[in-house]
Amino acid sequence: MNNLSIFCEGVTDQLFLADCLEFFYGFKFERNFDTKKIKIFNKSRKIEIIDVGGCTKLSNDLYLNQLKDNIEYGIRNVVIFDADTTGKTNGNKGFKACTQKLNDIKKNNGVDFEYFIWPNHKDDGIIENLLKNLIPANKMNVYNCIESHQICLSSLNDEKIRIADLKEKIGYYLFTCNSDSNVKKRNYKDTDFWNLDLTNTELIKLKSFLDSFVSEI
Repeated sequence: MNNLSIFCEGVTDQLFLADCLEFFYGFKFERNFDTKKIKIFNKSRKIEIIDVGGCTKLSNDLYLNQLKDNIEYGIRNVVIFDADTTGKTNGNKGFKACTQKLNDIKKNNGVDFEYFIWPNHKDDGIIENLLKNLIPANKMNVYNCIESHQICLSSLNDEKIRIADLKEKIGYYLFTCNSDSNVKKRNYKDTDFWNLDLTNTELIKLKSFLDSFVSEI
């Protein structure tokens, strides 16, 4: 039986959260890549990080039942989703709408959970907005070159040219720095490419949120 179940939207979230928990608290997570969905868990602390496969999936019976079962057995539920962008027709449609969506899921389905919304629990955006802010200062010039290249391509106004989104630009950053850009193989504890030392105010917000759960385990 778990003490804590963390539900998130995708593999990037899963691995980043596992690395943060390891870095912040010294926990060691096992990663099983041999199943249809990656399983990430800590046996001794009884923590599981679950990829629900997208923002619309949390209200499926599979996850609603798991949330309800957790409540019955005294397991704490945490949900961490992207805010996405206000005005978009897909995703969670921004921080305010995402907050309302999660509160509605709780109210309409008789489930209980705490939640944190990427990137900083106040602004629109996605986890990659936070990741961009965790690029070390000595590597930021690489990312800026990638941004400039995409801006240049966009200025050509050629519909046949594909412009990279933020997720892809993060991947390009790692690839350009000769690191594995595959989301399943990233190591966010690698200080050559990421800065998790809590000099970033948005990362401090995440740790403060996690502290309230980890302190009770």
